[in-house]
Amino acid sequence: MRAPQRPQRATGQVDLHLHSAYSDGLHSPRRLVELAAAVGLEAISITDHDTVEGCQEATAAGQEFRVEVIPGVELSTMERGVELHVLGYFFDPTNPHLNRHLRLFQEERVKRARKMVDLLRGMGCPVSFDDVMGRSGKGSVGRPHLAQAMVECGFVSSVGEAFALYLGEDRPAFVPKYKMATSEAIALITAAGGLAFLAHPGWNVADSLILTLAKQGLHGVETVHPRHAPGDVYHYRMLVAAHGLLETGGSDFHGAPHEAPLGTHVLPRSALEKMRESVLTAVRNGGA
Repeated sequence: MRAPQRPQRATGQVDLHLHSAYSDGLHSPRRLVELAAAVGLEAISITDHDTVEGCQEATAAGQEFRVEVIPGVELSTMERGVELHVLGYFFDPTNPHLNRHLRLFQEERVKRARKMVDLLRGMGCPVSFDDVMGRSGKGSVGRPHLAQAMVECGFVSSVGEAFALYLGEDRPAFVPKYKMATSEAIALITAAGGLAFLAHPGWNVADSLILTLAKQGLHGVETVHPRHAPGDVYHYRMLVAAHGLLETGGSDFHGAPHEAPLGTHVLPRSALEKMRESVLTAVRNGGA
């Protein structure tokens, strides 16, 4: 497998938003660590959707390739009728309470996939539930797996067409995801000893909502993201600085050919160290 294009090495930098094949990414956790090492990233976090199954593999690979791996996860939540994603870091991936909730998420994902398959079959699509589940492997089943199965059986010509005509929001085979309240996700991550961040706020989040969530325990926001323009990055860095919050960021890399290569949407190592110090402070104060 060819390593991604690398215009420059990302020495001294980190990427804290990656997805592996345990959710909707194309690469194994080990391969992601290998790719990160190839572009000079010093640390990464694999923030798979609703699962921490890839943490152990990634950590072992990090020792091999000398890349620090921070435990991560991305949870889907609902706040005031808007879907928000919460990124968690530095938590204990073996925490029983966290894993009970993650198992619930997995069960709901399977139910959702079955409902969407039933809808598609009612429209004449010959896709099978077993095929969709097989494509997800050990990870979280989602719409990308369903779209791939639709292409394979010849019902659509591309993944993009599958989403545009059938799987996108308000399309005939769309079924909403199970979502917890944003405050519940924040509390869940914090109770497992971690830090909770709002992902890509530039998509749909007002500053006032960020500050409300901060009062509910949110530790920070994602400043660097491929869909954040330079002005957005500056804005959110000023926001976190003004309100004593932390920043995270990264490539939201899934491994697709159209995505920017690793090493192009990164944070300085200093941002990660501020996160780590926040965790250590909480431990010293008995808060974790």
